Amino acid sequence: MHFDIQYRPAHSLAKVSLDPNESVVAESGAMVGKSTNVQMQTQSGGLMSGLKRMFGGESFFRNTFTAANGPGEVLLAQGDRSGALAAFRAALAIREKLAAQDPSNATWQRNLAELRETVATCCR
Repeated sequence: MHFDIQYRPAHSLAKVSLDPNESVVAESGAMVGKSTNVQMQTQSGGLMSGLKRMFGGESFFRNTFTAANGPGEVLLAQGDRSGALAAFRAALAIREKLAAQDPSNATWQRNLAELRETVATCCR
């Protein structure tokens, strides 16, 4: 598992890279996007555990994200999902310009495709 914190400080976003069958647990509502092969399971962990989290300022429910059939990514943010989406769209505009400048650059084309998938997942 690898964490990469992006878009600091205003719209911080944790990009979590998971190895096959690896899992990460996050608060309900923290997910901004995920790879198509990442499965999500929501649970409370029990009534008392859920209530303790609620009184501690966290969500009653937790989501477990698991990479199935290969590696995957999960994007997690606190709070401002619309702000995170705006930051993604700004990054998308930059990557589209780069990819248009050199259509033969496979890395730029792949990065553009991955970001398009992320923005599409965020809009669902």
